[in-house]
Amino acid sequence: MRFHKDEDGPPCKHMENALQQVVDGTARGPKKLYAVAHAAQCTKCGNFLKRMKVVVETLRDKNTEVPPEDAMARLRSKIKDLSNDQKHVG
Repeated sequence: MRFHKDEDGPPCKHMENALQQVVDGTARGPKKLYAVAHAAQCTKCGNFLKRMKVVVETLRDKNTEVPPEDAMARLRSKIKDLSNDQKHVG
């Protein structure tokens, strides 16, 4: 089941904060379960969750408080790869 046609758009308004908390590890219990279950069914939220995970992983990659110079280029590349993967799956 897919709720939205525009898969690369923003997440559902009521889910953005919860999905961010899932990625940063602060979501717990039913809130986390609901957010993950919703993202599994909603393509916009699912794609948002994947992109957020890529952003956080990329920025944490160098173990530094300041993002590395090539962080934006690596981030764009990884997000582009995710978009290409979605096009091949859908």
